[in-house]
Amino acid sequence: MDQTASPKKIDRLMPQNLEAEESILSAIFIDNKAILDLVEIISPIDFYKSAHEKIYAAMVELFDRNEPIDLITVGDYLKNEGKLEEVGGSTYLAKLIESIPLAINTQHYAKIIYDKACLRRLIENANNIAKRCFEDQGNVEEVIDFAEQAVFEVSEKKIKPAFTPLSKLISHSLELIENRQNNKAILTGIPTGFKKLDELTAGLQPSDLIIIAARP
Repeated sequence: MDQTASPKKIDRLMPQNLEAEESILSAIFIDNKAILDLVEIISPIDFYKSAHEKIYAAMVELFDRNEPIDLITVGDYLKNEGKLEEVGGSTYLAKLIESIPLAINTQHYAKIIYDKACLRRLIENANNIAKRCFEDQGNVEEVIDFAEQAVFEVSEKKIKPAFTPLSKLISHSLELIENRQNNKAILTGIPTGFKKLDELTAGLQPSDLIIIAARP
């Protein structure tokens, strides 16, 4: 037996659940408000089927515009983008309505879709790691760093929400601004211990890059 032969590649179906994807899209058609929770869990790229990715992206765009999400609006949006036939036309959109899900299960379906997407990313990154192992055998440290970064990227996306609608971000920001305006004496962030600085900044806020410096 040739010990130097490369392992045989086994073709397998990538992790996915088309029924969950169809149910999610159907749920949004039936109840537009369902998308409020879903956009915090999944983004268009998490869908396995390209048609579903395009349809969901159209729904998210309509949602951000505060427009209704139905067969006509989604179909019109996709047509204007030149993608209606790519998703199967109006016939496929109508077919999705038949995949009537239980509304209470939509978040569970979204979790399934997201988990499958994470597995696909891991598989893709694992293949890239294997390729680097074969092609860059003289730089083991670099290969290890590459592998760690590849896995970390998937892990980071698993922790952080993949997508937040602009309308929700604006609403949250306006609430913070109004709260700070009405409660100037209340710190909304971490106090620095410097009264004047805290009055100006309301404390150290999330995502702030703070650099403390002084003249020599």
